[in-house]
Amino acid sequence: MASKQLQKAPLIEALLEVKWALESPAPGIKIDPHYKLLLGRLFERLQNRYPEHEPLPTSVIPDHLAAHTIQHRFRTAKGAWPLVQAGPGILTVNETDKYTWGGFERNAQEVFSKLFEAHPKPEELKVTNLLLRYINAIEFDYAQNNILNFLSKELKTDVSFLSALFQNNSVDLNPVKLDCHATFSSKDPLGVIRIRLATGHKGNIPALIWELVFETHQDDLPELPHGFAAWMNTAHKIIEDWFFKLIAGDLERRFSSNE
Repeated sequence: MASKQLQKAPLIEALLEVKWALESPAPGIKIDPHYKLLLGRLFERLQNRYPEHEPLPTSVIPDHLAAHTIQHRFRTAKGAWPLVQAGPGILTVNETDKYTWGGFERNAQEVFSKLFEAHPKPEELKVTNLLLRYINAIEFDYAQNNILNFLSKELKTDVSFLSALFQNNSVDLNPVKLDCHATFSSKDPLGVIRIRLATGHKGNIPALIWELVFETHQDDLPELPHGFAAWMNTAHKIIEDWFFKLIAGDLERRFSSNE
């Protein structure tokens, strides 16, 4: 999931999300007056790389009810990745198991640049939020094994509960479900980094899901579009550093193995 490549990376999906301000002509209504034109102009600029247009079921939602809702996908080929997604006030770039940082970075910077290029009035495009998210998963049968012990041993993360809670009753100390979030402030770049550890599934197999997200919004954003590349690189460095510190040891060896 990082510039240091792993043979068996646990990455499920990497994505960049961009949101921009919408107009509010009436209470409870937000619209992007340039959305229809922007969507067409954006596709014109992306179609050499992402020629496959895929309208989503949400594309039938009226624009005034679809604020920051993904409505369209643009793929390199049918069912292929990477892809670009767009809706009123929102744009994402997504990659899965063929991810490399170099390729993802180039794609994201190109698409971000074309967003401003395609906008009919780029001076009115006011980005309000930048988000870089990595979703990882590792198979783990949390119904049969203690997820808290696994977190402590393999991810160096301690989540514990008072042992007396499980005494003199029939409550099993092994959690059957877990969803743990934490958010921390960052000064460079400005924003927050979030970590989420949760039980879930990888395909149909029980798994530990962990997400690392860097997000910057509103007044903390750099000058855009010029400051985007530096923001993305610095945000990625923080996420990459956290990821490899979390998996250091057995998990990194497991993800690095050719076997």
